[in-house]
Amino acid sequence: LQLWEQASAQDPLNSEAQLYLAEGHYVLGQFTEAEVAARKAVELNPMVPESHLPLSRALLALGQQEAALAEIEKEPDPGYRAFARARAYIVLARKADAEGAFSQLKTNFAAEQRYNIATLHALRGERDQAFAWLDLAYLQHDPSLIGIPPLTAEPDVQNLRGDPRYKAFLR
Repeated sequence: LQLWEQASAQDPLNSEAQLYLAEGHYVLGQFTEAEVAARKAVELNPMVPESHLPLSRALLALGQQEAALAEIEKEPDPGYRAFARARAYIVLARKADAEGAFSQLKTNFAAEQRYNIATLHALRGERDQAFAWLDLAYLQHDPSLIGIPPLTAEPDVQNLRGDPRYKAFLR
């Protein structure tokens, strides 16, 4: 977080540094700070793929459901938009919407969204499916496994950490 704060201070027009700063704050549970950094990133470069995801996650965490859902629809990348939509509906416990969005994500974007699909299974408490998709992401060399936030810090997979397969997977 300190490095991202330094990077964003030294280069305040760097939208990527702002996105990383937003994700760092989010992982630490600092949702208001995450929202501020994510808004700055979107303001700087709204058309970068994944640029609207950190803002939608922060808004959801802050209880601003409608704003979060509206932000998701601004995401320029259709795969990340589908992922964010499915995640939001899962978090909001909108079961029918979540099933439809998750099914659409898997049908249309499974090849490039394996890691994200794994995190959604984890979020839903479906450990076996989460580990199956993590294995697929690993075989694909999905950079999201070590992305921002990496698997080891991603809050959505917290329920996997006590499972013996988690440590084995990390190895």
